[in-house]
Amino acid sequence: MNSQILTYGIDSHKRSVLNRIRSAVDGIDSGVVSFHFGGRPVRAQRSDIVRVISQMKFKSQAELGLRNIVLEAVMTSEYLSPGSGFLSLKLLLEKDQPDIEKFFGRVDKNTSMNSLRKAVGEGLSSKILGTILEKSSIESEIKIATSEMAFNPVIRSSPSLRIPGYLSEMFSTKKNIISDAGVLFFDGIIESVSEIDSLLQSLTKSKKNFVIFARGFTPEFSNTLSKNHSEGRLFVFPIVLPGKESAFEKFSDHSGFFDVENYYMTRTLEDSSFDFCHNVSIHDGEVSITGLDSFQRRISITLPSHLKNVLGIIEDRIKFGIIQSKEMAFFGACEIKGLGIISKKCIETAKKTRSSLEKNLKNTVCLVLQER
Repeated sequence: MNSQILTYGIDSHKRSVLNRIRSAVDGIDSGVVSFHFGGRPVRAQRSDIVRVISQMKFKSQAELGLRNIVLEAVMTSEYLSPGSGFLSLKLLLEKDQPDIEKFFGRVDKNTSMNSLRKAVGEGLSSKILGTILEKSSIESEIKIATSEMAFNPVIRSSPSLRIPGYLSEMFSTKKNIISDAGVLFFDGIIESVSEIDSLLQSLTKSKKNFVIFARGFTPEFSNTLSKNHSEGRLFVFPIVLPGKESAFEKFSDHSGFFDVENYYMTRTLEDSSFDFCHNVSIHDGEVSITGLDSFQRRISITLPSHLKNVLGIIEDRIKFGIIQSKEMAFFGACEIKGLGIISKKCIETAKKTRSSLEKNLKNTVCLVLQER
């Protein structure tokens, strides 16, 4: 592999690359630019700027190298703050710098959606984000899939609380997701099966999933549950919530919460005392519980199967929108003439990227090209 050092015509190559990129940036806002994904053309939005630039073809190796300099800057910027890569190019390529017309110290849902429509378009991704902001939370854990049974998008949102926790060391199971479970929270250590014998007897008959959260369990108790679980007689899972008092304070209003004040009631409990509406997942020392009152949410989005090939784009746009909404909530936003409403963090990141990229392009006076 040989290397060629190019010093002649660099400025001409720079102008050519930047003109192509300017045309793409303007075309995105005009709705006339598309890119290929999953074997089909997709209309590009501001959130797709990295894909648009990465798919640009150049005959000249020099121009391809210059494009890569721009692409790297945009990718880094988008990683730091979604939307800032696109904005940094606007700032770099426009002769007249856009004016800030209005500041937002607090951003409501309507303001967020006005911003997101500019970034991800008016289509399906925008509608899903609107539903999330209206009926759920920006602190949502999102799962997207397709189904042949879905004729229209289906969005399900359920409260989901995530806290530190782990299965008792003396309990053995291959499960890390427990579905349709009843839950009991005990602010203390469970020492003996006799403390909840009535409940365990009723669960043996019903075969329902059940999760007990406590500060600890004796080896005898955990071993008994583990043995019955392995033999298929009982599906009760002991989970330890270690550490601070606040872990159990979160559940003090739950009907399944017990401490020293109502501890005696645990001896008369049966499965009919509980709602089996919770999903509990355990992963890397963290427990997630759905069906509890919490500002955190778990969102399940099911799309028709014909959208399978563009699922990655939809997922990226939704994640883009969630992060941008968080930024506006935390840092505030500005309305910029011709660009719409953008988070303050996005603007600050874009300005730094624009300055850095401008210097890099100015200081590029030669290119080392590799040839086979």
